[in-house]
Amino acid sequence: MKLVLICCLFLFSVVQAARLASVTALDEQIIMVHFEDGVVERPDDPEQDPYPYEGHKHHVDGSQAVYFGDPLNTEAAQNSANWQISSEDHSVYSSERAPVEIHRKSKLNGMSMAGWDGSNNDWAYDHTMEHWLYLRLPEPMEQGKTYTISVGSSLNSDQSSVSFTYDIFSVVSEAIHVNLVGYKASPSIKAADLYHWMGDGGGRDYSDFEGNTVYIYDVEAESYTEVGTVDFWMSNQSEGHHYNFIESDVWNIDFTGFETPGRYRLAVEGIGASQKFTIHDNIYYEPLRVNTLGHFYMRVGQDSPDIDPRPRLPLMIPEVDNARVYVTTLHPYHPNWDEVGGDRWDQPGTWSDYTTGEENPYGWGGWSDAYDWDRHGEHVLSIWDILLPYILTEGALSDDDFGLAESGNGIPDVLDEARFEVDFFLRIRTAEGEYSHGLTNPYGNDDLRLYQAGGTALSAWYNAVNAAMMAEAFRISGNDELMEEYRDSAIVAYNFAQDFYDNQRLDDRFAIMEGRDMKMTAAAFLYNITGDTFWEDEMISENRITSPTSPVQRHQQGDFSQLYAIVAYATTPRTVHYPEVQENMRQAIINEAMEREATQRNNRPSRRSYDDWTGYWKNASDVQRTIVAHALSTDPVQKEELFDALILEADWGLGRNPSNFITMTTASTPLESIRSVEAAYTSGYNDGTPGLHPGHTPYHNMDDWAPGMIMGRPSWLAEQGYPAQDDWPDGELWFNTDYVWSHSEFTLRQTMRGKQALYGYLYGISKNDNGTPIVGGGNPENSARSKGSGYRIVVNNREIRLVSPANDAQDASLHIIDPRGRIVKSARGESQNGSFVLSSRGELSRGMYILRGQMGDVTIQRRMVVQ
Repeated sequence: MKLVLICCLFLFSVVQAARLASVTALDEQIIMVHFEDGVVERPDDPEQDPYPYEGHKHHVDGSQAVYFGDPLNTEAAQNSANWQISSEDHSVYSSERAPVEIHRKSKLNGMSMAGWDGSNNDWAYDHTMEHWLYLRLPEPMEQGKTYTISVGSSLNSDQSSVSFTYDIFSVVSEAIHVNLVGYKASPSIKAADLYHWMGDGGGRDYSDFEGNTVYIYDVEAESYTEVGTVDFWMSNQSEGHHYNFIESDVWNIDFTGFETPGRYRLAVEGIGASQKFTIHDNIYYEPLRVNTLGHFYMRVGQDSPDIDPRPRLPLMIPEVDNARVYVTTLHPYHPNWDEVGGDRWDQPGTWSDYTTGEENPYGWGGWSDAYDWDRHGEHVLSIWDILLPYILTEGALSDDDFGLAESGNGIPDVLDEARFEVDFFLRIRTAEGEYSHGLTNPYGNDDLRLYQAGGTALSAWYNAVNAAMMAEAFRISGNDELMEEYRDSAIVAYNFAQDFYDNQRLDDRFAIMEGRDMKMTAAAFLYNITGDTFWEDEMISENRITSPTSPVQRHQQGDFSQLYAIVAYATTPRTVHYPEVQENMRQAIINEAMEREATQRNNRPSRRSYDDWTGYWKNASDVQRTIVAHALSTDPVQKEELFDALILEADWGLGRNPSNFITMTTASTPLESIRSVEAAYTSGYNDGTPGLHPGHTPYHNMDDWAPGMIMGRPSWLAEQGYPAQDDWPDGELWFNTDYVWSHSEFTLRQTMRGKQALYGYLYGISKNDNGTPIVGGGNPENSARSKGSGYRIVVNNREIRLVSPANDAQDASLHIIDPRGRIVKSARGESQNGSFVLSSRGELSRGMYILRGQMGDVTIQRRMVVQ
């Protein structure tokens, strides 16, 4: 069959009225009409913003609600007498016929700030609305026939007549849900779902369509192939955290087994077509890259004005932009911590009573917490999940082209991103050597006074984990110099936690772990790096895994997690002196992953595998246990089930969800052409580059965390729409706003780290021909060096040496650069026998330094930490 016409619109305009944005078929029986009362426009011009490039400032920012005219008359819109459907080539519609019933849902589609409203003690906002109408037809439409929809004047529509051709291969149906990025060109599961919630009409019943043919349509060749049928999956029900994402029965329209690379739509007999998607080998590359950029754009102190879009300002670097970092004794385990109340990191004024009189000139860097500026210890969870897939795939994530400031330096970009945070926490130590728990918010963007938290054994333990995992990653990459640097930092932190404090806090909780779990994890990775059995014994001393069914990770039941320690010991390249423990670890993580994550997909309409506890964050994808279990499983059937669970979870965030969109920001990336999150409470406005910073996954929370103001009351968003909030699918309860932080903000650790691990792992194993990760491999004495490592900078206590692979004499230089960018020591001259030496480092203060070397036309650099 030759496919010709996708959709022809014949318009008759009426000015000053609601805009008829689109008309399409939900299926052969229902026409879906989309109206917009207006939209919010926001100039993206740094010249017109008093706070360009900065974090949030509550000010009238130039956004404006633009109304197209009188809003849609929703009462008239649901009156069948105001609609007529006709067709010149379908005889049953040769005369105009009215729909038999009409359903509706309406939703806020934009907000603008109008200024402060003193009478309500809140900001005043304008907002615009959009509406979807579902016209149930008296007779089904037929393939290839053209239909005209006439709109009554009482609706206030800007168009009185619209025509379109019903073609299941070209007319996009919102009832079909696919991974919009695409699918791997392999025999792996290829999932798609069929359902739709029609507002006051409830979930669409597709039981009469069971057994209908599912086609895959090649959009370039204009040809199609049968790939399956419509199959019932599950009745409407809630799932983890009592969310009902879909509010409808669900049918599956999978096409597993089709693996030819190309650009496609899925089409269903009697329904319509999906949005376009791609099938190719490295389908997870771009999601991983964008999510990694999301971390990059949360950096504080990233001075890269030439990167587009530009990272956020101010830099908050002491002595650069008037930032001051005051050291305090207050920390989360201080006896007065609970007296501060609220989010302590957001209240710098309460910290001033605890200052020591010391300032930290190196208190800069790290990832900010959401759209704030505080940087506290729980952020280290994101370090671990960036490194997790790199370690499990033995360095397959070697890409150095993600668009970071460091891209092209010969170090994998995921390692550079993790290093930025690792180095921050190593840098914020006190004069006594204590490892700080983090930095507060400043008083404001015009008053950059921040406070540095005191330290405990717990902060030393997690610094030991950070550095040990970083060293393990560099061991795998073959970068011996950086491996040694972070190995030494890990050992220093580990010993400090053991020797400096009377209370090692092994039983105290931190984030998802207890102190002993972090001690165990650091020791396990240090064993991989050093081969010293002291570290293996230290790891065993804190091991909880005593049987194949021992719990690995628990939340709200005495938080603990030995997941990352298991990764270290189960993949160790060293001799295993406790093989029974290692096997118990392997079996325990597989058992727990199957029970608490992977098999959950069989009980959920969404087919997702997220952990119930972290599932409070609707858009998070925390399946780390399933990732590790898949890497360690040797059972082919079990391995396939685990792999399917990972793919299904990834599918959800990449489009196979009720809203048919990617659940993160994608502006300025290749994914921006796909429907994605547009507005969120994050950075990137008014920087001269359209859209927000990419890679940020908003909460889309609907709980009223701070109901005194609209920004803390998401229920206000739902109150503007129809039907009532409780009737809506949780998967559609998201709103296009950047003002309601309690709804559309995010944090790396809460909504993004799971995606980083998931996309990274799926991409990493896709780079291996058989799709299987390499675990426990690699000779630590003979691992290959990373790209560009023919030139090296070697550091010891006496000298710094720049080494070339060639033995000829060349012009050379070496510089030591402090955290503020100043050269504190340098040497120039000519290399001898392939090396050039800076004979004395001089007296350097504690902190992180950049070593930059040049020999001939080659420039390299590395970091050096002075303890």
